[in-house]
Amino acid sequence: KLVAQSPGEIIYQSIYAPVDLHDMLSNADLRGRIRRLPLGHLFFGIKELGQQEILELLPHVTEMQWTGILDLHLWTRDEMSLGAFLELERHIVQVENPVATKLLRGTDPELWELLLKRSCEIYQKVDEDQYEVEPTEGEWMETPCRDYLIKLPDNSEEARLFRALILRLYELDPEYTIQLIESCRAR
Repeated sequence: KLVAQSPGEIIYQSIYAPVDLHDMLSNADLRGRIRRLPLGHLFFGIKELGQQEILELLPHVTEMQWTGILDLHLWTRDEMSLGAFLELERHIVQVENPVATKLLRGTDPELWELLLKRSCEIYQKVDEDQYEVEPTEGEWMETPCRDYLIKLPDNSEEARLFRALILRLYELDPEYTIQLIESCRAR
């Protein structure tokens, strides 16, 4: 028996209806289809996954899909949610290098700049052993290149995550990370 659908229902089913990513991840034949999923299907499907399943999904997501997921997940009325950004980008620390590199390339550098600018204070080295500021209370980290001193967020969990993310960014692409830090300082 055929059921008549309104145009709105047809559009929703073809563009926005979530797919069962659980099934796709558990079936080798279906995993290859993840790369071809429309963004709406993928985005709403991810909302049904746990953290471990998201880690299993990330190798199958394209760079463009990741960019779209960030765009849909982070913004509300021209305001970016730093918490939502951290929630997604923390996976960079947990995945293998090729997947982490893909996620990094799929993330607009301005998002990283906004995150760092709003959450951290960055100081440059002025001479061989001295920075623009002396560390005070709170958690600080020296970058692997030893050219910057970063005051991390006061929340210890956030500080731990920021430390891990910054170290991972340096590991994946040190030049990109230095440019990011310099851009944050210039803003």
